[in-house]
Amino acid sequence: MKKIIYPISILLIIFLMSAGMVFKGETIDIKVYNKNSEPEVDLSKHAEFDVEVYRYQSDSIFMYDVYFYRISNNKLRYYKATNSSKEYYSLATYKWMSDTLVDIRLHNGNSQNELKFKVFGRGNSTGVQMHYSDKNR
Repeated sequence: MKKIIYPISILLIIFLMSAGMVFKGETIDIKVYNKNSEPEVDLSKHAEFDVEVYRYQSDSIFMYDVYFYRISNNKLRYYKATNSSKEYYSLATYKWMSDTLVDIRLHNGNSQNELKFKVFGRGNSTGVQMHYSDKNR
């Protein structure tokens, strides 16, 4: 009996560990805008934990603006964080890690490259935490 339980236990542990490594989140299209006409934020069209990603090109660099919405002081507000890459991305996947921290992954269907970073917003502050293994910055 022990000869059967041990291999099954090992397989179960491997499966559970690998399942936890898959990034599961909401996937959205990245919207395009011209730097001279930045998107207007209409809070009446959003709810807490909404996320939007916008892209514009500045010379040979793509700029990605992340707008994320949360309740602060009993009021819905938005936060904005910006990141850049030499690579063009058309899709974003996001996952809220806490009420102030969002894990973001930018990707497209033409390559395996991803730009991974976290954005945070609390009070009057926003910021970006980079994954320094990214090569596309």
